[in-house]
Amino acid sequence: DEDSFTKVLDLMNRRVRNLNPSADYLEVNVDSHSSDGLVAPGGEVMGIVVEEYWRTNGAVPLLLSSSDYRTIEEGLKRSLGKCVVNALCLMVGEEEFLRMATICRHYGAAVVVLALDEYGPAKSLQEKLTILKRAYALLVDTVGISPHDVWLDVQVLPLGSGESARLPSESLEAISELRDSCPGARLLAGVQNLSLAFRQDQQLRGCLHAAYLKEAVR
Repeated sequence: DEDSFTKVLDLMNRRVRNLNPSADYLEVNVDSHSSDGLVAPGGEVMGIVVEEYWRTNGAVPLLLSSSDYRTIEEGLKRSLGKCVVNALCLMVGEEEFLRMATICRHYGAAVVVLALDEYGPAKSLQEKLTILKRAYALLVDTVGISPHDVWLDVQVLPLGSGESARLPSESLEAISELRDSCPGARLLAGVQNLSLAFRQDQQLRGCLHAAYLKEAVR
């Protein structure tokens, strides 16, 4: 209803006012549970928020997030500037992946790519590299998306013990390999995930993030 839309727009405007000047993008995350094949209610919310953002601000690109791709597409249709789609993955099958990617290219959107394929999430460093390289080739060579509009997510997992101990270093290996094999692509690493086990110690978290980023940009 109108009151709900007003609250959503008020929330967005507050977030925009508090936006860090160095931010690369502003995320708009809208979900929906419609399965009737029509534009879901979330799509209308996404569209209104996107329109209002570009009408009143538009300082940085928008990162459009939703589990329903129709909601993301509605945001793309009503955007007046650069958007990043969060996210595409091969888990939906190659045909659907290409269809979604073609829509993104039509609207000039960049795309975040997750390391998931038809068999699920990558279970090893080699699987992660294989999936992301395959997705990159499809996006650049088949769909024609600019390499600079392909954002490959190396999916940093939390520090821990046992089998998870090598996961951060494996993501660094993935960054190094993808930098060479997927020229022009942007590489994403959610460093906040790295230190989830240390939520109560912000100083330690900051040190871990700084150390990881230092290695990642080498």
